[in-house]
Amino acid sequence: MLRITTAALVLLLSLRAAIGHEEARWCYECGTGVAGEPDCAEFIAAGTWTSFWRKCSGDSLCVKTVPGWNTSDESRAVRGCTPLRSLRGTKHQDGCWTHSITSFLTCYCSADLCNAAHALTPTPTALASAAFALLAVYVALVGGG
Repeated sequence: MLRITTAALVLLLSLRAAIGHEEARWCYECGTGVAGEPDCAEFIAAGTWTSFWRKCSGDSLCVKTVPGWNTSDESRAVRGCTPLRSLRGTKHQDGCWTHSITSFLTCYCSADLCNAAHALTPTPTALASAAFALLAVYVALVGGG
């Protein structure tokens, strides 16, 4: 029976994105207020985040929004998918912005699983290098055994 670990799945997602076969975007989702969905306090406390993965359409970005009155309180954040373009048709850019009226901090990012709490987002080149290194180790362990 084939057992895929979290690291192997992240490796495969990263490799797929690095070589340009992007049919979907994977983002973390929490705090949406949808019944039965976890809030972001559960996300922060979780030992593993795989249960928070959501498959979004390929023309989506990952987003994280934190209320401006307390941008350090990650438990009040909302994470999920958002369309690549705003309702006005403007393409969202990677980075963080504060809304002038609400003071909400909103961060957009275009890599798989990039909207984690306080996590650095590796570059596609770094992901591809790590993917190939992990794949080589896996092949050496499985193929040699």
